Amino acid sequence: MVTAKITFLLSIFALAAEIPLAQSYRLPPFPNNTNSSNTTHQDLRPSKAPLPATLSEIESNDPDIDGIYMNTSERLSASLCGASSYTSSTTATSPLLSDCRQLAEKIRRDKHYTTVYGYGDNHTIFPVLTYGSCMFGVRPAWTEDVHTWQYGWYIGNKDIWQIASRVADEFEIDGRSSGNGLTHCVVNKYVSPGIDVHWAVFSREQWEAVGWKLAPPIPSAGDKNMVGISLAMFAAFSWIFVLW
Repeated sequence: MVTAKITFLLSIFALAAEIPLAQSYRLPPFPNNTNSSNTTHQDLRPSKAPLPATLSEIESNDPDIDGIYMNTSERLSASLCGASSYTSSTTATSPLLSDCRQLAEKIRRDKHYTTVYGYGDNHTIFPVLTYGSCMFGVRPAWTEDVHTWQYGWYIGNKDIWQIASRVADEFEIDGRSSGNGLTHCVVNKYVSPGIDVHWAVFSREQWEAVGWKLAPPIPSAGDKNMVGISLAMFAAFSWIFVLW
């Protein structure tokens, strides 16, 4: 009987060994935390282009015209980017919270998308949308992606609204709010699978510095699934020993 129990336990442990360990779900760091581990996630290498670099161009487009194919649901929502990471960059020079809320409201009902192109480096944030003291801008997340941005990529106006709204809701300090993060957006119908985009909500006073900010990695659904699997395995093992 004892031998059978030991054999059963060994079989369970062998099965568990085949399941990869869950990756930890990384939370955004607290503002001004200089010891944050997020500095290891993004390899920001200076470009050879001098600062300030020539600004990109933007166009606001109707989803029905050339450049990108959008299915019905995308056309209705103009959401072309995936999940995003978020971290606060709120300081005394950040934009007014009221202006950032107005920026989000300004674009909330707009079902179109925005094309951005013409970058020369990956550390100059280009403002896509501005309201008062509040600006929403983007840059390539990685140096090796700068050349791809020359041909244009797309961010849905719903994506901008969701990001700006969350920054205003979660990162307010003394009536000011700013933040930055990483997301993944469509490049164009000829390039797959898209590109990582570093976005920022910032003020004119923060403009140059925000181009060098780091951000947490883009959240992965796979990481969350592995955490769930690990919890389920732990619960199963616990019941085995309770019922033994």
